[in-house]
Amino acid sequence: MSDAAATPGTPIIPIIERRKDAHTPDNCPTMASVQERFNAGTARMERIEENGTRLEAKLDANSAETAETNAKIDRVLYILDAAESFFNFCNRAGLFIKWAAGIAAPLVAIWVTIKFGSNPK
Repeated sequence: MSDAAATPGTPIIPIIERRKDAHTPDNCPTMASVQERFNAGTARMERIEENGTRLEAKLDANSAETAETNAKIDRVLYILDAAESFFNFCNRAGLFIKWAAGIAAPLVAIWVTIKFGSNPK
């Protein structure tokens, strides 16, 4: 055994020799395959990021349209609320007129009878 192997933590192959024989994509088909997969993954991530950017733009446009539609709906609801209030007023006014007419009609009939009397001719 050499002195390098006897010392714990010391690599068996000296660093200079390992670097000389190191695998690179140029001389190792496995590393070339891994590098191709990394490159494909990077391209796929770039496409995903581009799609995300386009989706964000569409979402912003959709949010603006939604806000505009909500404003229109709020105006319509305001008009309907005002119409509801008007019809409630008309309903109460009609009820008042109905009761007033129901009470006033006999009173007017009595007054006409007293004032002009009954003429049995």
